[in-house]
Amino acid sequence: MKYICNKSNIFLYYMKEMFKKNAFYFMGVALFLCHANPLLSQEIKIEFSSRRVSLNEAFTISIESEGAPIEEISAFPNIDGLKKIQGFISTTSSSNFEGETKKYYIKSKVYHPIREGLIRIPDFQVRVNGKNQNFTGTTLQVGPYDEKRSELTEWTYQDLFLKEEVKELIELKDEAFLGLSIDKTQVYAGEGFNVILSLYVAETNQAIMNFWELGRQVEEITQRLKPKNCWEENFEINELGEPAKININGKYYYQYIFYQASFFPLNTEPVIFPKVGLKMKVQNQLRSESADTPDKAIDSLSIFKTFYTNPKRVEVKELPKHPLRDKVAVGKYYLSENKPNPKQNTGDDFVYELRIIGEGNISAIQEPNLYKKPDFEIYSPYVQQFINRGQNQVTGSKLFRYQVIPKEAGKYPLKTYFEWIYFNLNTQSYDTLRPSEIVEVVGENMRNAEISSTQLNGFYARIKAEENQLISLDQEKNSKMWIEICVFLLITATLFLIYRN
Repeated sequence: MKYICNKSNIFLYYMKEMFKKNAFYFMGVALFLCHANPLLSQEIKIEFSSRRVSLNEAFTISIESEGAPIEEISAFPNIDGLKKIQGFISTTSSSNFEGETKKYYIKSKVYHPIREGLIRIPDFQVRVNGKNQNFTGTTLQVGPYDEKRSELTEWTYQDLFLKEEVKELIELKDEAFLGLSIDKTQVYAGEGFNVILSLYVAETNQAIMNFWELGRQVEEITQRLKPKNCWEENFEINELGEPAKININGKYYYQYIFYQASFFPLNTEPVIFPKVGLKMKVQNQLRSESADTPDKAIDSLSIFKTFYTNPKRVEVKELPKHPLRDKVAVGKYYLSENKPNPKQNTGDDFVYELRIIGEGNISAIQEPNLYKKPDFEIYSPYVQQFINRGQNQVTGSKLFRYQVIPKEAGKYPLKTYFEWIYFNLNTQSYDTLRPSEIVEVVGENMRNAEISSTQLNGFYARIKAEENQLISLDQEKNSKMWIEICVFLLITATLFLIYRN
């Protein structure tokens, strides 16, 4: 006969026994719930950047999804008085604290004001991940030109063309071509470069061209293009959209963008982009010499024509020698910090935030170096990052939020506790970011104080209060039955809620 001490442990014992007997069933339910959870937990909301902007200030409309990526999104509305900028800015926000991770996905459309006054943003509908989302509009007030702000710049993909590529295009006779544009031919390990895959169709093109199985082709092409020795930040182009009209060597082309990403080399191996092709359906016109006019067609044929890119190569340089060469981030960054109360009391905790902001591989940013001293007790930080992919660059920030308990009175420059080292692309050298805040601590010295024994007394006191009488498990069959019924009802209710949604 089995015995167990303490009635309060009987519940845990039966739960373990039930799981052993029904392990595969419970695992199946758990897997189902894991796959269903992103769909159930996805919440969609809209945010406007501001209700008041100047004539040289951008206005954005952002769609935010909690818990699931935005894999499909329809076109945003055209708004009278605003110029809609091509493409989206994709933002990923994630936070991590003690193993718990939360993720948010944002798609932002940028608009530039073209006149002053009140502009009505109408109610509109956007299809997100297969579901229509209705949003209430607002009123935007556009003020006069703000001299404190710089001119609005509409980034164009034409800016990414290299001189070598333009030279190649001079010899082109085709009215259409597939181009792979890369903004840099040489980078440091860890430095980002931008890649765009586009089809260019001349404004003077007379042939009727149609896309053929575009989704499948683009997926296969991008899989071939992605280098294995790089970290990828995909700009997530989910819609073909209206083509951009650009000028190449005095000739106008319509540019259809299929894929854009920034790559960050993980080592010094050259990054190779192979030749890839896109198959198009082209309708050719056959003309007869006996036709009344040379423009009169007697027949037409649809043929498949494949357009190819030129292979590309990016050379990768090793960073200068440094003890942290293989660990530091590479980019253009600066440090921002919150301003805690300049006076703190010993024993009273306060929150200190460091935010690293800039352009580069935000995911590669490591925690700042922390120099622990007995004056402060500093706990592991809460970490949150924001990654923006748009306007031909990857920018963002990484937040480190620390809980700090001062132990001894005095004045403490926080730069002696925190520092962050990176390779600065502006100066082509290693740089160190340090805080500028100074915290003054007042109060009784607690550095050598012992941990209060009262926190442990309560634990040991409960031992005396617990029953130590042996209870026969064979006499608790009713308890086991009710536990099984409760678990069954919980699972049934969960499945009902899932199918109902």
